[in-house]
Amino acid sequence: MRHTREEVIHRTIHEFNLLDQIVANLTREDWECLLIRPESKDPWTVKDVLAHITHWKADKVRSIMKDADHPRSGD
Repeated sequence: MRHTREEVIHRTIHEFNLLDQIVANLTREDWECLLIRPESKDPWTVKDVLAHITHWKADKVRSIMKDADHPRSGD
């Protein structure tokens, strides 16, 4: 299935709005809650996961935009 640019932008905005609603309702205790991960992996908190998602999405945007400061620009 092909996706149009407009569909991807709309879906991305919708996803970030949903994530923002979830994050806005987190308590201090929620941020430090440990998440289930395989025993071979380091434990992550909700805060760790959000940092990972934010970094990954920003990294993808920089890559797409071919940011000159991005380590993989020009790939």
